[in-house]
Amino acid sequence: MHWTNPDDFDPDRYEQAPTSQHNDEARCKQVGLAQCLFSRKDFHFKDGRNASIPNSVFGAVDAQVDGQAYPLCDAAGYAARGFGCRRCAGEYVNNGFFEDLVRKLWRDKITFTHLGIHQAEMLPMAPRTVVADDLAFTSA
Repeated sequence: MHWTNPDDFDPDRYEQAPTSQHNDEARCKQVGLAQCLFSRKDFHFKDGRNASIPNSVFGAVDAQVDGQAYPLCDAAGYAARGFGCRRCAGEYVNNGFFEDLVRKLWRDKITFTHLGIHQAEMLPMAPRTVVADDLAFTSA
């Protein structure tokens, strides 16, 4: 999906975005994607609530509780790293890396220290995010 004026703050644009309820096999073919490799199936709650979590044809999952659907925006291009079976494979590697990093920081009592460099080099960290290179790690 392509937005008009994508850099403008306009939360109302999502009111027109297709949701997981609106997508079917025909929609997959229309946008040129194969259907999610997992069959459409409801995963029911085991705690007695009348609720389920079905997956959409694109692989997104959303809750349905007591007949009320809670759909997700489920459009090709809506989520940069995808939903469900179309998620970025690198996400799992990245999550594992950060789990290991946080364990190490906690176990070795490693903390960040501000170096106070007045003319620190500015480093790009993410799209539209630049930070001063004036932090260091220290261990207790």
